[in-house]
Amino acid sequence: MASLGSFAKTVQATSNQTLDLIAKANQTSLGQAVRPFERWLYDTGSSGAVIRCRQGDRLIARLHNQLEVPTTVHWHGLRVSKGMDGVSGKFASPLVLPGETFDYQVPLRDPGTHWFHSHYDSLNQIARGLYGPLIVENFDEPVMHEQVMVLDDWTVKGTGPGAFEVDWSKLEPGLAWGHAGVKGRVLTINGSIQPRLELAFQGATRLRMLNAATGRVFRPSFENVRAWVVAMDGYTCQPFELTSSLFFGPGQRLDVLVEPMDSGRATLFLGEELFGKGTGFEFGLGVEASVSLADALHAFSPYMPLELRPDTSAHQKITLDMSEPHRDHSKGAGMVDGQWQDWSTLVDNHRYWLFNNVADNSLGPLFKGRVGETIEVEMLNNSATHHVMHFHGQHVQIKSSSSAEHEVGSFRDSITFEAWSKATIAMKLDRPGLWPLHCHILGHQVSGMFTHYEVT
Repeated sequence: MASLGSFAKTVQATSNQTLDLIAKANQTSLGQAVRPFERWLYDTGSSGAVIRCRQGDRLIARLHNQLEVPTTVHWHGLRVSKGMDGVSGKFASPLVLPGETFDYQVPLRDPGTHWFHSHYDSLNQIARGLYGPLIVENFDEPVMHEQVMVLDDWTVKGTGPGAFEVDWSKLEPGLAWGHAGVKGRVLTINGSIQPRLELAFQGATRLRMLNAATGRVFRPSFENVRAWVVAMDGYTCQPFELTSSLFFGPGQRLDVLVEPMDSGRATLFLGEELFGKGTGFEFGLGVEASVSLADALHAFSPYMPLELRPDTSAHQKITLDMSEPHRDHSKGAGMVDGQWQDWSTLVDNHRYWLFNNVADNSLGPLFKGRVGETIEVEMLNNSATHHVMHFHGQHVQIKSSSSAEHEVGSFRDSITFEAWSKATIAMKLDRPGLWPLHCHILGHQVSGMFTHYEVT
């Protein structure tokens, strides 16, 4: 029986050589406290490995679908062409049927901590574990001890193929599922409830953190550790000290440089808003340091690809209102397929979330623009819960925000919006095609929070 993708091993992908990526089911366990169950994974010859590549190379990943259902691969955070994004249908990526293969061509333009995951029936397939980290190395950065940390949560209902299936009838009362997303009862790092985590003592360690959960917004914090954030969603930023905690939503990545304060206990806590520090994970201190924290910090500065830097004036200004259906709407609570529907009809059809009063991308693109144009989007979270907005195709720059959680000026592909918050982002269009924009709390995505934009 395989262990749950520990991501302890590394596969070094070489430019223009094909890497086999086998989507398959496997019996596995989270640890002694949880019974074995059927989990899905990508096998690269070493189950649950981290894929590492070099900036400027081209990854050729051959997906072999050994599952009994269709699937795809989405290269989250990477700028790919429109047919390689892993979203099927009108978005031009093929649906890979059982027994079929498909070659993804992934240019590695941007260094950083990225990941890949299914984008077909993604709520179920990601919940089953169909994802993996992908590191694009920048050799101008200092060499130091690194720890890849994939955060997730799990609720396992059985041991067989139906262990993760969403049961709408059980999740519907009180709209609890549509409002908050599905949250697992068991927290893991690298697929284990007791992960082996090692820091360098008296020196810097780079933590490459990825939130692979389908619905949980973590609030990571450290005890007895100095911690500085140096990159968000793959792109390096102006380093800032992490003195408390911050929202870390599904799909987001954080690169954090850490150094133990002394030889005592060093702990990472994974809490949530209003629930205290949360679950603690202890680090070992058995690794020899190669660079001090101070020296390592000097090597990091904001990474902003020239072709993505927005112009000072926008060609278009758009509003995106994230909301739930209104019971008292004069025409109806929300629109689906061009028709206004009342609140009860939307709820009966599990359409709990809307963009600009529209569910499921049913009125066409949010906007249309040309390569090189700058689009400004005012994003409003007019609801009492979090949303995590993920842009396919490129990163966007946060220009202003009502939330202290947002680093104004930073480039992100996924932005966590706390309740009743707003931000303005700017994006310089870079990739021709149709590109999805959706909430990465995947329960929100499948219940209406999905749209797209078009670039020509």
